Amino acid sequence: MQKIFLSKGQRRRHYRGLRIKLYFASGLLIAAVVGLVYGLLNIPFLHIQKFEVSGSADFEEIRGELLKGNLARFLGFQNFLAWPSKVAGFNVEKDLLIGTLRIIAGIADRFAIWCYQQESGNQCYWINRTGQILEKAPDTEGAAIPKIIDLAGKVSRIGAWVIPIDFFDNVEKIVAGLDRLSVGVREYSYDQKLQELVAGGARGERLIFSVRFTPSEKLFSYIQEMNVSGKLRAAEYLDFTVENRIYLK
Repeated sequence: MQKIFLSKGQRRRHYRGLRIKLYFASGLLIAAVVGLVYGLLNIPFLHIQKFEVSGSADFEEIRGELLKGNLARFLGFQNFLAWPSKVAGFNVEKDLLIGTLRIIAGIADRFAIWCYQQESGNQCYWINRTGQILEKAPDTEGAAIPKIIDLAGKVSRIGAWVIPIDFFDNVEKIVAGLDRLSVGVREYSYDQKLQELVAGGARGERLIFSVRFTPSEKLFSYIQEMNVSGKLRAAEYLDFTVENRIYLK
């Protein structure tokens, strides 16, 4: 194979040509990136003209949650690309043809009503099965919808979780388990300090659970047996706050 030797001047011209090509390619790439960014920020087709928010949801709180993300802070909240399909527990629908973005609380996501106990009255919110606050809710009565009273009364914002997710997973299991039985829970109360959930039955039944432990199926079978036999209604309370232990009074 024949080797080609370049003179010093030829090498300089060769490397200068390579540098020019590299600078030219880099310039084209930078121009393309600048053009793309400009387009994302200024294309009218991607600009939101109108927001529609369902129910009594607080748009300012939802926007605050959105702007915690880097993309939303860069593009701005009025850009369609800044909005994912779900924000703070709300579903997001985009209609680019008319420039409208809709924020909707999915009914299917609603699991229970969480109420913060206040001197002026309860402040209640819909929560999903992870304990995330979706939107404001009425202060209901009755057993049709699970209602949990937070005795601490410290109100959280929409999109936040009422308690740590790991603990709420046990709350969800307790509520779902009792819902399968014929106990007829009127409402629940939650003590943040003790991390205890108390279920109050329509006939005076009182069941105390610790949310630190996952309830077993055997526990619910025992409650059902006590309920059918009438012992549950006759008892002052059933205490399940110690793992693998049941206290009856």
